[in-house]
Amino acid sequence: FLSWTDQAWFDLKPRHIALYKAYLVEEVRTAQGKPLAKSSINSAITTLKSFFGWLGQCYPDLMAAHPTVGVKFEKLPLPPVQSLSEEQMRRVWVVLEQLGETKPRDLALIHLLSHGLRAGEIVALNVGAFDGRLLFLADTKTNEPRLVPLRKASQQGLQDYLGWRQAGGEVLLEDSPLLLSHHQGRKGERLSYHGLHFAIERIGELAELPQLHPHQFRHTYATELLLQGVDPMHAKRLTGHRSEQAFKRYTVRSEQEAAIG
Repeated sequence: FLSWTDQAWFDLKPRHIALYKAYLVEEVRTAQGKPLAKSSINSAITTLKSFFGWLGQCYPDLMAAHPTVGVKFEKLPLPPVQSLSEEQMRRVWVVLEQLGETKPRDLALIHLLSHGLRAGEIVALNVGAFDGRLLFLADTKTNEPRLVPLRKASQQGLQDYLGWRQAGGEVLLEDSPLLLSHHQGRKGERLSYHGLHFAIERIGELAELPQLHPHQFRHTYATELLLQGVDPMHAKRLTGHRSEQAFKRYTVRSEQEAAIG
């Protein structure tokens, strides 16, 4: 931007930033001669917004107005939904039955993921969040607590896991972690975000799903809700989505699945 502009900082106006954005869109090319990706253009605009935000806050006398106000980002397409097929889910459940020491924990983990919970939400859960039927999520990405009703099989899966821990001599308290790590250096401690991802990667390898990741279960749950005829507004609350646009992906995918079926 410094190389492009011949204006002093305090002379810059929104139209100069808009012209710079147009320059990025129309003239700048990659080493392969291709136009810049929209994400690259947005990255440049984000940098300028951040810089001028700092400049205006620290040196308000230098600038009468924030020059990046009103400059819009390029619209990016939402990433496609990556839901799992019935056959892929079947392979996951089959593999879980073949696990050793981690089987009770990993069964409980898949039951939680299969209800649309984010990885970060799961690792923050305590035993007291589960009342036998429902999960209460106090710590969510959107900072909006929510209740998640569990299917009977999932209720039983969690109860079996907690019972297994009690049978091993553990005293479960309200603030005890709901899921524990089996890593040699962290055994018995709260399952970490990294540990959850590692567990899913391992299950994916065994099930011959090398690209398996936790968020795919969330995509699958949202798509299933809509295929079952659940009202989109209710499904959105169950999954904890705040953005209408983000959730619209699942509506489109469920319509495609219904048409194929």
